[in-house]
Amino acid sequence: MSRAHRSQIVDALSPDLRKAMRSLLRYPEGTAGALMDPEVFALAEGVSAGEALERLRLSARHALHYVYIVSDELKLTGVVNIPELMGARPDQLLGLISTRTVDSLFPGASWESIVMHPAWKRVHALPVVEPDGRFLGAVRYESLRELEDKLAGTELENRGAQTGAALGELYGLGLRGLFDWAASAVFGSSTSDRRQS
Repeated sequence: MSRAHRSQIVDALSPDLRKAMRSLLRYPEGTAGALMDPEVFALAEGVSAGEALERLRLSARHALHYVYIVSDELKLTGVVNIPELMGARPDQLLGLISTRTVDSLFPGASWESIVMHPAWKRVHALPVVEPDGRFLGAVRYESLRELEDKLAGTELENRGAQTGAALGELYGLGLRGLFDWAASAVFGSSTSDRRQS
């Protein structure tokens, strides 16, 4: 759709949804930035586990498996899975209980690189971060499954086109052979012999 029409639709959304949609529309289709959920649950390093659980109860729809931990500059510094958060002492700070090594995607990552990312064997979502580390959102496992289905469909279409082209080529070769045979039967020599002379 045209940019003007798209802006008109986005402007009609609620403020929260408008912000999320504008975040997604910044990135080209077929990239992690366009596929991510920009409203995943993220909290500052200095928030306590008890406070995090309270906030989680108020925004449960935004947190399915993880709480992403960000610095004051909104850079991703770690992740806490929800069972670990529930088992932490209420006064423990998220920055101290988070896992600091976090696999992530850049917003420009292609669908193929998203699907092939080795971390999917261990996680239910991959955070999307700018090259400077700024946290943008996460690609959820459900989105990965949908993406795999799309890519499988595209691959089948490509294979079908390749098979069609190969069959067309074989058909052409068969016709050429048939014409050569007919010409040799009628004229006594093949067209390829006549072409060489």
